[in-house]
Amino acid sequence: MQDDITNFLMTLDLEQLLKIQVWVEQQTEERKQAKMAKRVLGPRGNLEEMAADAGLDISGLIRASKHY
Repeated sequence: MQDDITNFLMTLDLEQLLKIQVWVEQQTEERKQAKMAKRVLGPRGNLEEMAADAGLDISGLIRASKHY
């Protein structure tokens, strides 16, 4: 499979290769941004999962709030 891709890419001129490079970089950036946005939004509706994703221990906070 890699040989097929390599052979195909070798048939392209520099301008075509640069367009492919730009496209790949754009796709990579879009996926990175989507992943970051998903990470920022986190799981919906589950406060404990959201806190765990943020690195917080919410169970201790809940226990403390019930104490008072």
